[in-house]
Order: sequence, then structure tokens, then C-alpha cells
Amino acid sequence: MAAKKVDALEERLEGEMNQIKTTVEERMSSMEGQVADLRDMIKKMLEVHNQTTASVARSGEGRSRNSEIRCTREKRCSPLAPDKQQPKTDDRQQLLSHTINPYL
Repeated sequence: MAAKKVDALEERLEGEMNQIKTTVEERMSSMEGQVADLRDMIKKMLEVHNQTTASVARSGEGRSRNSEIRCTREKRCSPLAPDKQQPKTDDRQQLLSHTINPYL
């Protein structure tokens, strides 16, 4: 009698284990597909980014971070003349505050 119960439990456990294995395999396959799709999307995004970066560099639309330097389309850069230089930070803040609230 006990042997029959053990055999029945063994068969039941084996069936459940097979079901779990199948579920895990299906989910792994699904995840692998999603990772492949994500990899393709990232690859396409990088290609588009590289193309736009290259086109901006060719067109000369890139801006220098140094506000003291002026660049022309021919890529010749020169410092700004002293009278054409950007105002100091304090002057900018005063201009900004007066622009926002003219009564200051």
C-alpha cells in the first residue's frame, strides 16, 4: 500500500516537474527574443545618433562651448573682439532680473 502511494507521488512530482521545465523553457525563449529585439533597437538608435552627429559636424552647426570664441562656417575660429564679448555673469543676472521684473 505504501509503495503504491510513493509511486503515485513520484509520478505526480515528475509530471509537475515536466510542466515547470516547459514553462521555464517557454519564458526563457520569450526573454531571449525580447533581448534580441532590444539589441536591434539600440543598434538602430546608435546608427541614427551617429548619422545625425556626423551631419551636424559636416554642416558646421555644432556650437563651441567657449563663448569667447567665434567660429565661421569655414571652421576658422578667432577670439571675439573686446567690445563684442559676452557680459559677465553678474551683468547677465541683472539683465535677467530686469527682464523678468522690470520694477527691480
